[in-house]
Amino acid sequence: MLENLKLQLFADGGEEDNGGAEGEQNKDNNEQKTFTQADFDREISKMYEKFEEKFNKRAEQTKAEATKLANMNAEERLKYEIEQREKAISDKEREWAIKENKYECSKILAEKGLPISFADYIVAEDAETMQKNIQLFDAEFKKAVKVEVESRLKSTIPKTSTIGLDGSVTKEQFNKMTLAQQQELYKNNKELYMQLSR
Repeated sequence: MLENLKLQLFADGGEEDNGGAEGEQNKDNNEQKTFTQADFDREISKMYEKFEEKFNKRAEQTKAEATKLANMNAEERLKYEIEQREKAISDKEREWAIKENKYECSKILAEKGLPISFADYIVAEDAETMQKNIQLFDAEFKKAVKVEVESRLKSTIPKTSTIGLDGSVTKEQFNKMTLAQQQELYKNNKELYMQLSR
């Protein structure tokens, strides 16, 4: 009897209470689902339309190709097939050249200390164009880094490597220093540090 009840609960979609934790988790999962059947159907329809459009386009191209070949004599057909194979080989060679150049570009960027993540934007089919792209990127990247470094150096914080060497640190400046800067002063000019720390 109990067995039948459990089967009936399962068939009805009901759940046996397992301490409440599992039931709570299922409630949370059910609350997060906001996809209705209409939404699901709409998404499936869109996917089907895209697939059908691609399929129809490919079928039309194949049909046009077959018609074109049917209207050709044996010599024209052979010439056309050779052209298609040459085009395919050319495309593969181009793809291979770009892969090789990307590898070389990554090596050159690494040697120059530039981020290799930019290789996709710099790579070109021929080595000459790629070299020009690398030189341009190198110059622009270094220019941008220089501008950023200069703007950071213009800040009012004293440079830690020269703190207190000339004895020109005031008590007010000492109080504004970070702990690391005070330690640097202690290393460079112990007498001045002792005077200012009193």
